[in-house]
Amino acid sequence: FVRCQRDQKDGMSYYLQTPMLRQEGGTVTCPKVDRQLEDDLHDMDNEMMMRLSALGSFGPISRNQLFVSFSDFLTATHYDQQHNLYLQIRGAKRFLLFDPKDFAGAYPFPVHHPLDRKARIDLERPDLGEWPRFAALAGRGVEALVEQGDILFMPMSWFHHVHSIGRENISLNWWFYDP
Repeated sequence: FVRCQRDQKDGMSYYLQTPMLRQEGGTVTCPKVDRQLEDDLHDMDNEMMMRLSALGSFGPISRNQLFVSFSDFLTATHYDQQHNLYLQIRGAKRFLLFDPKDFAGAYPFPVHHPLDRKARIDLERPDLGEWPRFAALAGRGVEALVEQGDILFMPMSWFHHVHSIGRENISLNWWFYDP
């Protein structure tokens, strides 16, 4: 993965998104990872996550996920179905978030479509002729620059557009069940 991104012989940009821990019905599962990463996962301050969960009135942790990207990578505008705490470990990302009440202006794919949590509009090059309701979102988004060591809270159902601006980006997030 890293070698392919660094060499870019094929002209492609690579992005890694993989679950680290998943909790379902009281069972915790974890992918096979190297010893150092496993040790790091066990050394995490789970008490802190439980305090943040209580502070935000979240339910229990659903799962957490590792994200690795490189500069200028864009994540398509989408929303998550659970509350999300997003920790930037290395690099920086710019988030543009939209309140669920602005849902119609993001032109989401229809429910039950394979991309139904994603927006159909390209925020980098919006075509207002094709997507006229998007114009109503001008100035309504909340921008957040997340740098190394920062944690961003994203409430469930908020659309977010993510731009990796650091040369190398490593992030870890936690999704929480609704209470």
